[in-house]
Amino acid sequence: MPIALSAADIEADFDQSSRRTLIRKCLMQLPSVQREVLDLVYYHEKSVAEVAMIVGIPSGTVKTRMFRARGRMVELLKGAGVVDFQMA
Repeated sequence: MPIALSAADIEADFDQSSRRTLIRKCLMQLPSVQREVLDLVYYHEKSVAEVAMIVGIPSGTVKTRMFRARGRMVELLKGAGVVDFQMA
């Protein structure tokens, strides 16, 4: 028996898909060094120390790039109309 989806479910799925697309678009506007650390930390769940080893930079530099990347992402997302977005 097929599962019936409500209009609210369909709308929520669309909103989530649209949000992912918007986040990807904003990520692509970051400098590659910032995008790289965000990708490793948020999508590949690496620690700061692991990112430092992978990229070959000091942990402090990873933290600085993360700080700047998160700040820029918030700016880009707010500029795209996502006013309630926060990065942990």
